[in-house]
Amino acid sequence: MSWIFRQRVSHRKLIHQQIGTRAVTERFRDIEDVESKRILLRTLAAPNDVFEHIKTEASAIILKLTYGYTIEKDIEDPLVSLIEHMMDNFTKAFIPMTWSVGIFPFLRYLPEAFPGMSWKATARKWHAINRMVINTPYEFVLNQMAKGTNKPSFVSAHVAEYQEKGEQIAKSEQAHETAIREAAAAVYAGGADTTVTALIVFLLAMMKFPHVQKKAQAEIDAAIGGYRFPTFDDRDKLPDIIYDGYRIFKGSYVLPSIWWFAHNPKTYSDPLTFDPDRYFAPRNEPDPSSDVFGFGRRICPGRYIADESLFLTVSHLLTVFNVNKVLDAQGKEIEPE
Repeated sequence: MSWIFRQRVSHRKLIHQQIGTRAVTERFRDIEDVESKRILLRTLAAPNDVFEHIKTEASAIILKLTYGYTIEKDIEDPLVSLIEHMMDNFTKAFIPMTWSVGIFPFLRYLPEAFPGMSWKATARKWHAINRMVINTPYEFVLNQMAKGTNKPSFVSAHVAEYQEKGEQIAKSEQAHETAIREAAAAVYAGGADTTVTALIVFLLAMMKFPHVQKKAQAEIDAAIGGYRFPTFDDRDKLPDIIYDGYRIFKGSYVLPSIWWFAHNPKTYSDPLTFDPDRYFAPRNEPDPSSDVFGFGRRICPGRYIADESLFLTVSHLLTVFNVNKVLDAQGKEIEPE
């Protein structure tokens, strides 16, 4: 078993222990509820910056539950900026045909003084940023725990368990601490962008299909009475369908086509049309929402946090706001691209 495989298994195990089940994620619901309401205030104050508000909310939730860290409210947060810098570098690193060493792997053995080796300096710089993202918030938690002022979080729970052993930090213990650091960073890297994308797509859908928005708002009003915000207790009152998926034979190599699962014409009538009514009676077409988190042992370990965060944010936004198209100088609606 390779060390890379063991490392991945260790990370997934640590993440699963703290946020991998519906039961353990319930302790973070207060965080999700607070941040889903803060995005309403930010949107009310600056509606044109709603995409930035979504990014702020996603960062706030993940950093709070992972490190117990509260982001700066009215100014740019240094930790969020650092992490976004890392994520931007990560995206650039995986653009095909960008880096010569990706095409000619032997270049890694050539001295940096050779022409065309500037990628090595870039890699060192990006690696340093990655280490800062991994170590800085972790050290923040350790300092807070030493003072007794830490908030419950993914890291503090694992560190407390780790410290309770009362053993000298041996090589194996150092490896476990490293795994906690890296698993915590992976929670943000794996959860922030995906949550932001889902919420942006939601807003675009509401903008392009106002009749769907009105129906959703009517269902929310019917469930809560129109005088308060939705809570997790209201979720069962709203229509929902659960889809059990497919069984894959042991040993199979699978590259799931999520797009096809959601657009198979044998399953969905007129699949390219945005029509949420398809999931309800009398059509009862299967809901593919669970498929987006992956399958089997590679399923997203943070899927319950993402699901609950999206539920609160979407329901709160629809409770308070109407999502409309922007008007141009002539007062005509601008179609979103």
